[in-house]
Amino acid sequence: MEKDYTFKPPQKLSKWVITFIVICLVFSIASIIGSVIEWNTYNQYSANDTFENLAPQDMAKVAAVAVGVHLPKTFFFIVSILIFLLWIYRIHQNGRALQYEGTIYAPGWSVSFYLIPLVNLVLPLLSLIHLHKGGTNRASEVQKSEIQPKVWLIYAWWILFWSSYLLSIPGNLGAEEETFEQLQGELPSFIASEVIYFIAGVFLIFVVKKVTSVQEKSV
Repeated sequence: MEKDYTFKPPQKLSKWVITFIVICLVFSIASIIGSVIEWNTYNQYSANDTFENLAPQDMAKVAAVAVGVHLPKTFFFIVSILIFLLWIYRIHQNGRALQYEGTIYAPGWSVSFYLIPLVNLVLPLLSLIHLHKGGTNRASEVQKSEIQPKVWLIYAWWILFWSSYLLSIPGNLGAEEETFEQLQGELPSFIASEVIYFIAGVFLIFVVKKVTSVQEKSV
């Protein structure tokens, strides 16, 4: 093992990652339901009306969706990202400690890739794939049996996640005082984004479980 890196079992950290992913997925379902509620609310008004025209009971309904669903969803998403990055750091540190074959990026860089614009489109994916392939090769040697890396899970998660993000952009670029007609036009895209986000989250759970399992077997 390299002197600068120490192996630490990633199992416990992976369980925290999966727990918060599940919480995010629950809020994703709630967000889809909330969007349907908003759609039905806006549909009761004329196309050129805005939030200022909402009746008090409808304003309370929309506010409840925002405060009870969208805000906590954002909070848990941020927390899940932080824990996920801790897991990314840990598994790359372990990869260096176990001296995986191939290109294994330094733990700090493996995390930084997610935070640098444009770079975060490709390098996080390549970093995780290189690490997982190196871990699979070592695990196969240690276990004396061939272990399939199943990198398609990583590709599927990555493509679905960015597809979800791209679908959510039109709604985020809207003006502050959008009409209900504009909001109703954006909601289908937002709902589609949430559905894909949910599927991406399911794939991420499998990715975390697979990568963690392989790394545990490679010791």
